[in-house]
Amino acid sequence: MIIVHIGLRKAGSTSIQMFLTENAEALRELSIEYPSIGSTFPSIGRRALIRHLNLVHEIFGEDEFDPGAGTLSDLKAYWREADARVLMVSAEHLEECETAEALRFAELKRAADEPILIFMVIRDLVDLMPSSYAEMVKLGRQTYSFDDFFKQRMRLRRVDYFATAQRWADAFGWESLQIRLLDRRHLLNGDLIDDLLNTAGLDPADERVRGLHRDAVANTSPGWRVLEATRALYTRRHNLPEDHPLADAMSHTRARREEVCRRAYGVGAALGWNDDRGQYMTRKQAQISLEAYAAAIDALNTKLTVKLPAPLDLGQRGFVERDAAPDSDLIPAAELRAFYDRLGRADLRQWRRDGGRAPPAAAP
Repeated sequence: MIIVHIGLRKAGSTSIQMFLTENAEALRELSIEYPSIGSTFPSIGRRALIRHLNLVHEIFGEDEFDPGAGTLSDLKAYWREADARVLMVSAEHLEECETAEALRFAELKRAADEPILIFMVIRDLVDLMPSSYAEMVKLGRQTYSFDDFFKQRMRLRRVDYFATAQRWADAFGWESLQIRLLDRRHLLNGDLIDDLLNTAGLDPADERVRGLHRDAVANTSPGWRVLEATRALYTRRHNLPEDHPLADAMSHTRARREEVCRRAYGVGAALGWNDDRGQYMTRKQAQISLEAYAAAIDALNTKLTVKLPAPLDLGQRGFVERDAAPDSDLIPAAELRAFYDRLGRADLRQWRRDGGRAPPAAAP
């Protein structure tokens, strides 16, 4: 059996990939293969994370594809020689696959009748939208406001979960889709990992399964002050003097931005800023998100044997509307400057640890 975890992004993918990475050897003894072939190796804190993003680059024909990191053909050859009962592949970017691209995974089958299951985790859009915004800001890739982000994101096909599922169902049939909600109330034992392992044919109550390593992994968002102070760095609204270490943040490369933003999370934690996530959504935005999510659930339930629960309305979930759009202007100037000073010192210490090499400038 082949299980392809296609995401979605910001719906537990990091937790799944970290669990599979850290338990790869133990899972092999349980007849489950989670190979590094076709993977990229980002880090979460100090820990490596295997995700099969190189396969995505190959399937999509992207420039980032690195044949040396392993190809679909390499994985096919590996799987045909493996003794395991289950092969797992995980890359959240697979949610973007067209049907023809999804069908490439049929090449992995060892026999014509080998089943392929598509494990797809969806998340209520009312919760997802602020989380996605925070993810983009904390990676230094988002410089416009939440309101602008919301308008653009709601135009993307990614918010239509039914359309995503339909493309994979067109490839492998609706019966192959295993769709879960990122909601403890609707997961086996209230746990996403238990649900995945059960899908793979393991009993979460088995002593060997209970003994697998389970660190708490949460790809958590910084507090709103950290997010907005960081965003201000890359829109030149920081009001810093030219000789400040972060004054030229706009010239940072993408990799450099990610480094600074990761350190910003730690500085924010030291200041207690991460305890307040803030409220980003207006009631109108929340209602738009809820209606889009509910429509997707209704459409999915016309195809799925096991029906998904309808979402709660805004009143039932205790939705709190924002008073004002979070922005760096709402942070007292002295507090904002103290944050930048601490972040600048942390950045300088890292620069020295790296051997005094100047940070790379952005390409013109």
